[in-house]
Amino acid sequence: MSLSLLFLFLALALVAAPSSITLRFTPGADIPVGDSTAYYTIGGGTGLAGAWRMPISIPLVLGAELNYRLLPVIYAVPKTLHVLSLGANVGTELEFIRRLPISLYAGGGYYLGLTQDSGGGTVTGGNPYVSAGGEVSFRLTRNLGIGIGGAWTLLLGQPQPLASNVSARLGVSWRIPLGGSDFLEEPLPEKPALLKLSGVQFDDLLPVFYQYYDTHPIGRAVLENGENRAARDVAVSVFIKSFMDSPKTTTMKEELRPGTSLSIDLLALFTDKVLTITEGTKVSAEITLTYTVGGSPRKSQLVETVFLNSRNASIWDDDRRAAAFVTARDPAVLRLAKSVAGIINGREGLVVDPHLATAMALHQALGLHGIRYVVDPKTPYKDLVGRKQEIDFLQFPRQTLEYKAGDCDDLTTLFCACLEAVDVETAFITIPGHIYAAFALDLPPEKAKAVFEQPQNLIFDGGKTWVPVEVTEIKGGFLKAWASGSKQWRENASAGRAKLYPVRAAWALFAPVGLPGEGEAIVLPPVAGITKSYTAEHGAFAQQQVDDRAAALQQEIARAKDKNPLINKLGVLYARFGLLDQAEKEFRRTIVGDPYLPSLINLGNVLYLRDDPKGALALFQQAQKKAPDNVTALLAVARTSHALGRYDEAKQSFDRLAKLAPAVAQEYGYLAQSGGGGARAANASSLKEAVQWED
Repeated sequence: MSLSLLFLFLALALVAAPSSITLRFTPGADIPVGDSTAYYTIGGGTGLAGAWRMPISIPLVLGAELNYRLLPVIYAVPKTLHVLSLGANVGTELEFIRRLPISLYAGGGYYLGLTQDSGGGTVTGGNPYVSAGGEVSFRLTRNLGIGIGGAWTLLLGQPQPLASNVSARLGVSWRIPLGGSDFLEEPLPEKPALLKLSGVQFDDLLPVFYQYYDTHPIGRAVLENGENRAARDVAVSVFIKSFMDSPKTTTMKEELRPGTSLSIDLLALFTDKVLTITEGTKVSAEITLTYTVGGSPRKSQLVETVFLNSRNASIWDDDRRAAAFVTARDPAVLRLAKSVAGIINGREGLVVDPHLATAMALHQALGLHGIRYVVDPKTPYKDLVGRKQEIDFLQFPRQTLEYKAGDCDDLTTLFCACLEAVDVETAFITIPGHIYAAFALDLPPEKAKAVFEQPQNLIFDGGKTWVPVEVTEIKGGFLKAWASGSKQWRENASAGRAKLYPVRAAWALFAPVGLPGEGEAIVLPPVAGITKSYTAEHGAFAQQQVDDRAAALQQEIARAKDKNPLINKLGVLYARFGLLDQAEKEFRRTIVGDPYLPSLINLGNVLYLRDDPKGALALFQQAQKKAPDNVTALLAVARTSHALGRYDEAKQSFDRLAKLAPAVAQEYGYLAQSGGGGARAANASSLKEAVQWED
């Protein structure tokens, strides 16, 4: 039975418990007792002690101590006994009253005594000692404590003990926690915070801008300093459980003087979990205020209610906010945009600008997908844009693809997202009561003004050429949407009512967010349908751009004596807008007999666009032979040879090009190197998109 109790006691003792090390400084008085009163008077001394509270459930403490005592000796001529001792002890630490621990211990060690004999010589000697004592301490902070204690010490010796005394000690202690949590770890009562948060106001939060709120306020509060001294290190943090990983803190660098007040912004760093909110909801926000007064910390907390709108909610205080809905990396948007771009890639069509071809094909594909313009009766853009803080409901592009309908803002963000997904830069156009889209051509403004018959239908802004597209004309085709968009721009821009906001610049402030999940699989329109619709729209565009200018050129050709330059110019007009049959016919008219140099190069371009690089190279080489220093011919030979894997020929032409036109050669530096099939294919594609026409 006794053995079982012993095992139980040991098991309980070994249960893990808090551990700490306490360091003590203990000055005090030493009073002789017993026989020692005949030899000594009251003395004094000091000591340093360390105690380790073991990590077991029984409050067992192991300690070590270093003490110095000065004991005046009673003689005819008083002398002094100096005692230096080093020892160890074992004891316990008990807590009967909160923050008032009691320590008891017993131990011993070795001491060294020093005094003088009657002749003034030094006398030393040492022996063991034993001691026992206790202390009551008061914890001022989690680590700092003060205390009062007493001890009995017996300095052993032969043939009799050297001294016996009791000590009264004052103590200062510093505790170092090693793990766990005991009464010393519990928070101390804090002084009441007299710096108050008042007038706390939160905006209705919009989840789609959850990244924006990291640096822009979700609300404000007023700090009122009721302290009698300045408040320093002021910090206010906000935490909304379930939608934040950690509090977001706003700090003040300046001090807040007593009796003054100051408004402070409240920030929040949300997680993307807020995008799961499909209906507005109220949540609790915990606001924590911390500061110091005279080096003493203060803290207060309060809880406020915040309203989180649905993930589709937005406002129109800044039209650039719509950029957050241009989710070009959404899986559904990427599938649609890249599929359509792949359908038209490499076609003979719109050679004038690849971005125009892509935008035209995507517009037609969205129409074939069944997208329709439908005004939202509850939140129409034209009404809400004038009421800057009212909530509007915007669809993400994936939702518009699924619903196949949307307001002007919904169709604008969808069209922009599709174009951005294939690296075509886009912009928002806003006019009173309306928003629609624009995209940037690959042509600089100077060249675009020369190529397009009606440059007034374009927008020249920020060094780029923009095409305005009225996306609500989705049923009428791309050309109608372009015409409508340009008309609205001209009418409003002249009165200063039209603005253009590039989406990529707006993303710097209102970053796009990913709608959770992948949604329903989007069934794309048939490839044949997209091809047919795009080809028809492109054909109409080409005729629109070419017919009047071609008729004028033909009249000039009929009157001219030297017809070749004008015939070549007519061929270039046809070629730039993808009418390659007409272009080839005109170019061939000028290479009979003594070939006209520009037509040789341009006919070579036509053959290359029709996937006949060998035939194209023969014409380019003929042009180079006719004019060895012609930069366009040299570049065409180098590019075509490189695409065919004839790297030595490519380098030979490129080296001559580098001497004649270093700036042009620098742009095509890859032609000086050999490459594999992948490089040849990439270069061939590049040539198709950027052939050099000779007027």
